[in-house]
Amino acid sequence: MSHRPPAPDGVQQLRGLYYDTAGTAFPRQVPALLNLAEPERVLFGSDYCWTPPALADAHIAAVDAAESPAEGGTWRSLTTANAKRLFPGGSR
Repeated sequence: MSHRPPAPDGVQQLRGLYYDTAGTAFPRQVPALLNLAEPERVLFGSDYCWTPPALADAHIAAVDAAESPAEGGTWRSLTTANAKRLFPGGSR
């Protein structure tokens, strides 16, 4: 976990939330989000069944191509670990 400077009122509460990256979150939105939230607070959502399959595939490809904020991992492994930590009884 990185150390961030003290936050203005209200921002600290936002840092405690979890964020779902459904839609086109890369290459711009997630790096901006990481200025606020730790990578451990980021999840992946596909918006399936509202997103056409080809677009969902493009979103996943963008996630897989993005540079991971964690050494030795990928965004896919990070968001999977985050979801398993939040929902330990979920499907495997």
